[in-house]
Amino acid sequence: MRRTIEDAIRIAWQRLLTEKLPKRINLSTASEVEFTARLVQLLNDLRDLPDDNLRSFSSSMFQVVVRGGEVESFDGKHLEKRPDMVFRLIQPRPGIASSEYDGLFVECKIVDVKHPLSLYCKDGLRRFLDGEYAWAMKEALMVAYSRQGWTVPKYLVPYLKKHSSACAIVETLAPRAGERPAKPQVLVSSHARTWSYPGGGTPGKIEVAHLWLDAEIKPIKARAKKKA
Repeated sequence: MRRTIEDAIRIAWQRLLTEKLPKRINLSTASEVEFTARLVQLLNDLRDLPDDNLRSFSSSMFQVVVRGGEVESFDGKHLEKRPDMVFRLIQPRPGIASSEYDGLFVECKIVDVKHPLSLYCKDGLRRFLDGEYAWAMKEALMVAYSRQGWTVPKYLVPYLKKHSSACAIVETLAPRAGERPAKPQVLVSSHARTWSYPGGGTPGKIEVAHLWLDAEIKPIKARAKKKA
């Protein structure tokens, strides 16, 4: 499920980057909401008409991708939590109390000079650790719209290393074992969750995948002049 979703996001992102006016987004000025809204639209287009290279992301397998749908926190104290995206399968899986909470929950953030990693973690990653989102799941996904050359190895790796205690790091960022390479690469980190369910029991750690999408405007290369 998770690899299919990540591949679908990669394909939808490439479509976003190559769109024509008036749908084309201004990469340098677009907000997180603008990026996410258009990405979800393209993901649902892809679901309705699957790409030949990803037939498994289809309406027969996945429900409509939801943006900003309200869910409750693990303890029911917060009734209007709004994850940026949720991917759910058509068929519910056994062992989940409610199909509403069976899915891949996604938080999206811009990362650049004006949007530091403190926000990526405080307003994104922490939502999974604190039981606001994905509290019935063992996995979640962080998507970043990366500008100004920000990359996972250069920025996120040292940040999580420096703030390992605050981010409840159990296992540091690394590729998934045995997974074939893809671009952009996904790295995963594991984090402790220390709260307990109201009815008893603990959630255990959560594995968070980090998929950073390059939102940098690429210069147009001048065509080489043909030799006479």
